[in-house]
Amino acid sequence: MRIKTITKKSGHVRNDCADFKHHTMIKSYGNYASEILEGREAQENDKNESQSIDPLVATNHLQTPNTYHTKSKGTNVMLGASNCLRVGKFEDNLINASINGATLEKIDQCLGAAFENHRVKSNGSNVGKVIISLGTNDLSKNKHDSDQVNVYATQAIVKVKQAFPNADIGVCGIIPRKGNSNHIHTVNETATHVNKFLEKLCLKDEVLTYIDVDNIFKKNGNVVKAFYEKTDASGVHITIEGAQTIRVKLREFLHPKMSPIQNTPRPCDTKRKLSDISLTPMSAEKDSKQSKPGSPDDYE
Repeated sequence: MRIKTITKKSGHVRNDCADFKHHTMIKSYGNYASEILEGREAQENDKNESQSIDPLVATNHLQTPNTYHTKSKGTNVMLGASNCLRVGKFEDNLINASINGATLEKIDQCLGAAFENHRVKSNGSNVGKVIISLGTNDLSKNKHDSDQVNVYATQAIVKVKQAFPNADIGVCGIIPRKGNSNHIHTVNETATHVNKFLEKLCLKDEVLTYIDVDNIFKKNGNVVKAFYEKTDASGVHITIEGAQTIRVKLREFLHPKMSPIQNTPRPCDTKRKLSDISLTPMSAEKDSKQSKPGSPDDYE
């Protein structure tokens, strides 16, 4: 009697397929998948050299007449964490929907706080400008993974666009932390990669503007210690002076000055970035109260 031998064909599990994994990863990145991958490639190619965007291109983007107005109209919203609470409500039509410990990953909490304000319509259509100043707390959990923070940032931007369909959106860079520990150096390095990604992303989207608050907290490669709480071991929390400095940058986004002279970049403009402008706050803006010392943990 002849015994028939059945040979089982070898195959592979779909979940182990490299193409399938790549497709799944791309799908998880959402609408900004190409930008995230481009940011990763740029990070890998430029690990040992500093890369910056042409200031002339940035100047033209920041002063596009079709995107910006001579004054900020309607209701504006700020979404941030504790440092934005220190920045405070510095304009009558600004709703500060910031929350202690807020993150890009869970920006829905800040959006919920914004819609609790009676001045925001249920469909968000009356909001003219939105400021997103988040990411510090996301870095605390992902200090080695700029890709993950980039994903959180793009997902947050999509949610803000959906919540406020008529708004121009200002995306703040993540300010560096004060300190010399290995942990802080790692966090600041990752923050630099994320900020480069956000800056490039904003140049590609006419609704977005990059607000480089991160650069004004550094001078000659070092953080400006006067902008940080002395008693804050985490190196995260800002002082009144730091808050006033941020206000100036935010006002540049809320009230960009438009004139024929400013629309035409001068030769010297190509050597300057928006962060190089003098940011000394007016004496009338100085607060009378001292801010409370920051908590010793890594969160703002």
